[in-house]
Amino acid sequence: KTLVLPQLLEKVLKENKDLKTAFEKLTFGKQKEYATHIDEAKREATKQSRLEKITPMILDGRGLYDKYKNC
Repeated sequence: KTLVLPQLLEKVLKENKDLKTAFEKLTFGKQKEYATHIDEAKREATKQSRLEKITPMILDGRGLYDKYKNC
């Protein structure tokens, strides 16, 4: 399986080694959720905002929708 990352996410992962390591530890499904979440935003400002919000979640090893699981 290969995942095409949005340019913004790819750039940040290249610059931040800790974030890249944490992102690579996530399952393919979680990586895809994050990539899609950023890629679906139309405006660049929205993409940047979403990236800032998900960075701590990636570092914690959480998926984008983990808070909705086991409800």
